[in-house]
Amino acid sequence: RDGEFLCRPPCMGLLLLAVFFVALQLVPLPPQLLHMLSPGTWRQYQLALAAVDPHIWMPLSLHPRATWFELLRWGLGAAIYFLLIQYCRTLERLRILLVTLAWFWGGYAFISLMQYLLPGERIFWLLSKWPQRCAHPFGTFVNGNHYAGFAEMVLPLLLALFLALRPRVNYLTRREQIVEFFTASAASRHLLLALAAVIMAITVVLSLSRGGIISSAIAVAVFALLLVTDKRYRRFGVVIMVMMVLALTLVGSAGWDTVLGRFDRALTATGAIADQRPQYWRDCVRMAGDFPLFGSGAGTFIDSYARYKTAQTGILLVNHAHNDYLELLVTLGCCGMMLVAAFLLRLLYINWQVVRRRRNEFARLVWLGSLFGMVALLCHSVTDFNFYIGSNGYYFLMLCAVNSAAANAPSEQGRCYYALYHHRCGWLTTTGCMTLVVMALLAHSAATVADRRLDAITASYGVGTLPAISARRQLLNLHYVQPLYAALPYACGNLAINTGDSDQAYLNYLEAVRLRPLHGEYIEALALVLAHRGDMDLADKLLRAAIVCDPYSSQRYLSYITWLFSNQRSEQARNWVTRALQQYPGSFDQIMVLLVLYGVDARLLPLLLPDNSNVLVRGGDYLLKHGHEALAQEVFKSAWRVTQTAGHPSSAAVWRLRRLYLRQHDYAAAIALLNEALKIFASDAGLHAALGDIYQREGISYRAVEEFRQAHMLAPQKQWIKQRLHRLEQQMQ
Repeated sequence: RDGEFLCRPPCMGLLLLAVFFVALQLVPLPPQLLHMLSPGTWRQYQLALAAVDPHIWMPLSLHPRATWFELLRWGLGAAIYFLLIQYCRTLERLRILLVTLAWFWGGYAFISLMQYLLPGERIFWLLSKWPQRCAHPFGTFVNGNHYAGFAEMVLPLLLALFLALRPRVNYLTRREQIVEFFTASAASRHLLLALAAVIMAITVVLSLSRGGIISSAIAVAVFALLLVTDKRYRRFGVVIMVMMVLALTLVGSAGWDTVLGRFDRALTATGAIADQRPQYWRDCVRMAGDFPLFGSGAGTFIDSYARYKTAQTGILLVNHAHNDYLELLVTLGCCGMMLVAAFLLRLLYINWQVVRRRRNEFARLVWLGSLFGMVALLCHSVTDFNFYIGSNGYYFLMLCAVNSAAANAPSEQGRCYYALYHHRCGWLTTTGCMTLVVMALLAHSAATVADRRLDAITASYGVGTLPAISARRQLLNLHYVQPLYAALPYACGNLAINTGDSDQAYLNYLEAVRLRPLHGEYIEALALVLAHRGDMDLADKLLRAAIVCDPYSSQRYLSYITWLFSNQRSEQARNWVTRALQQYPGSFDQIMVLLVLYGVDARLLPLLLPDNSNVLVRGGDYLLKHGHEALAQEVFKSAWRVTQTAGHPSSAAVWRLRRLYLRQHDYAAAIALLNEALKIFASDAGLHAALGDIYQREGISYRAVEEFRQAHMLAPQKQWIKQRLHRLEQQMQ
């Protein structure tokens, strides 16, 4: 407007090239070309989709819809970066933007702190309820780690604004300077900035994010040390240190036990890392070897990781690598990773070359603040996935824009250090960026509406209030709006199955698998339709592929076992029973129902049970309940042998064997078992008391007293142990 020029942001070409690379992952390729460019992706397609149609063209992305939304996110981030650069063409505009945001950040941190101190069931006490499964919500984030990612980015920038926007006083005496500072009109705003920074630092600690606390400490400490080493800004560094000490003191007044306990739980007693992140990272290294150049597709980690998962997470999904660098390497490959790294490194180098020649104090301090905000998130990303949290990713690109503006924008209206274009092109480009922002918002809104409409249509059809023809028509209309949404053709396939149209169901399920080729439920549905059409070999292959692609659900195993039994392939079915019980011990009851339904003799059960102590104990209970005591005893012995070598042993098998030995009056075996068990469970008061009880039955009173005394020392609160000990001591007297 008014003849203003268009600024070309630093490294905009590299950022757009990265966005274009994500778009290329959506382009369908012929099988031969796909095999040449990404053999790992081609092998993933061979599991199911290519087995049905070997000539189908397939993209590099293993989940096109997820990559489409990532493309919108990346494009929206590029638009935000571009538009912020256009707005912050002078330092005065940059100051207005940052001061406005600082008030918002400070208010948001204060409300988040109040919600931590006065928790409620709803977000900010008024908004929607928290989801049922929240690790540690903070602010409006369902996970404190993600709040810490936001706070650690803006904390250095708040400190930089506090230093750069301080009131200027020039009196000679220190007393007059102090009086003028606290009476000046800008002093109250300046102190509020200090308060906002202190509250932000407090909330980082209270978020209980270990990575966030360490990253913030590193960023702020290096920021302060850089200022201390410069004579012109030495006092600024001291002020930052004092503010952080104040924040830590305020946290300490509320108690450090919770924070320190969080760090204590990071390591086991042997010094190993307590959580499963290292296992995820090792799996990701293997994945990167299969998708070296072009990755598995942006946003596809949750789909592609399933085949490589070694961490025992049960039914819990691993939706991110908890390391942004490894996840980028897996989903974008080396080519995409190099583009992102080139953008960041080139941007920081260009801005540093400019800012080191600047003398404007505001520009230098804001540049440092934005730099260390970026550094904090880059450090935190080693152990978390903050770049995949929408707001945090956009805030990072905002810091990139602020960093560029602080380095390059002039102190007053005029030409800046950027390359310039004619203002008419600027009008067109800016309009295009705004259009992209609107398109992204509409796309996400349409996806949300499609999810809700799908649930409503499915529910209405399920209760009989919506005819099949109407339901199918509505689903097809949704599919026109959301052509990449695999759940829609899958729902159409289910309708076709219910109406007996297997040919239409085959086409719908094939379309669902094409749109999400590694989704186990869709592959299983396609396999069962193929079996109904008589293609048993291909159905068998796809059912096994569904298990590989969906390791989080025992239903895939159960469906395959049921299919094998129903097709008189009992020996194969029994082999898969063992695999299912090893992978999903919790599916024991469902598998027992299948075995009974298909007439499997209970005496064969010991041959089907895997080397898992929990499964063996449940199998022994089942045999004992059905009158096979001798078999149950052997199974319990196997469970005890497995327990002795397990990483997390359980005493369940010991108690079952003890009960059997007592029923058989085999006290010698029971004593030997309990003495052996106490070598592993030395602090188990119940086992000591049980051993003392057997010694008492055998008439070895002094040993019984010893065991009950040991049990009483371990569990003094248990009155029955104290009473038994007291009676034994009286009898011995």
